[in-house]
Amino acid sequence: EDEEIKRNTKIYICECRSKNQYNYKNELIYCDGWRYVKRIREIGFEKVYFTPDIIVGNLISRKKVNKIIFGANTVDIKNDRVGHTAGHMTFIDSATKHKVPVYIMADKSKFGTFDENPEDERTINWFTGDRKLLSEFNKKGVIFFNPRSDAIPIESIFTFITEYGSFPPSQIPPIFK
Repeated sequence: EDEEIKRNTKIYICECRSKNQYNYKNELIYCDGWRYVKRIREIGFEKVYFTPDIIVGNLISRKKVNKIIFGANTVDIKNDRVGHTAGHMTFIDSATKHKVPVYIMADKSKFGTFDENPEDERTINWFTGDRKLLSEFNKKGVIFFNPRSDAIPIESIFTFITEYGSFPPSQIPPIFK
């Protein structure tokens, strides 16, 4: 049964573009999405698709995705939101529009307070390692902005998956509070 699931389940993994890093030869030196693809393939899933973040809405609207699963940096129970890397709101907005359930995997330690700072940004060069191009951007006064996090409304979440089991946001166990 597990082998059949691994053979037939389609998994779409997005690149996690905002965290990519390039060297000065413009070679990719870090990519979260690629790490996830390699791990899922090592586990034995055969139909693993690696895709640009920007096409998430396309996949969801074409009904190629029937659930979304990702982790959380923080589950803020007091303020009814989930903090995660910027870019996840694209998934959430499209999933909400097309009624695709969103599952959040988080251990108990992630339930707490999310101290959002909308001005907090990633300082890594996520765009390119091409020195000539970066110099041209600099000369033209182009400012890069790569926000660090999103605050996802808790009502957008279908179910939390934890080491204590799974539950909807309306039924968060007292042990987490």
